Amino acid sequence: MPKNVRHKINETDTVKFLDVLNQTLDDNLQRIESDRNMMLAILDYAGGVLRLSGQHEETIVRGAR
Repeated sequence: MPKNVRHKINETDTVKFLDVLNQTLDDNLQRIESDRNMMLAILDYAGGVLRLSGQHEETIVRGAR
């Protein structure tokens, strides 16, 4: 579900995009009557540096061998 939502939101402003994404995911979870939680993490990898942003508890990163 989350991967598909990204392609359906036509918004270039980051704040508006995240607001629409959050509302859309919340609406979908309520529609299917799910009490599960979802986490949004943004990964940025450039120049050999990985940056992780989000409200997360633990993240496992596995590199290719």
